[in-house]
Amino acid sequence: MQLDTSKLELPSVLNHRTANKIVRELNEILKTDPEAITALFAHRVPVNEALADHPTVQVTDGNPPTMSILGLLNGVTGVIPGTKVGYICGIYDDEDHSKLLGFKMHPDSKV
Repeated sequence: MQLDTSKLELPSVLNHRTANKIVRELNEILKTDPEAITALFAHRVPVNEALADHPTVQVTDGNPPTMSILGLLNGVTGVIPGTKVGYICGIYDDEDHSKLLGFKMHPDSKV
């Protein structure tokens, strides 16, 4: 069955596909070295005002604002149309919020 893109904005379809591929790859990479990947995604760096105001990069509202690699990846894939939310989500343990379990597509990112 072919995807009917006539009612969708083509960039959002391409962004969704790209984000989906990134999610699959990240989950495979996470299996190879969970500690390293968890540490990488937990690392946040301060950003300047121009990057904090970027329309797709996901940045905290702190002072200073900070960004993680997940925020950068969401900046590359864009935001879900009609939102300011990125396509890619991290899945963390309910008990240990620092334990990265995997990645998934945001629930609102349905095509």
